[in-house]
Amino acid sequence: MATAVEKQKKASLIPMMGSFGPNAAVVKLGLSKLGICGPTVAAPLRLDSDQEDKILAWMRRVGLEV
Repeated sequence: MATAVEKQKKASLIPMMGSFGPNAAVVKLGLSKLGICGPTVAAPLRLDSDQEDKILAWMRRVGLEV
């Protein structure tokens, strides 16, 4: 149960990634890196490598371990 609660807290930060653009792949990447879903949920996760690096850096800054 504690693991589920922790993942829910982390996942609640994902919508804040909107600054990277209105792209479903941004949210899917975040959820995948948190281990909440796989990389092929509904559509493959494909972003430009520089955008992915920015998103991962942001996730680390807010305290998410990816």
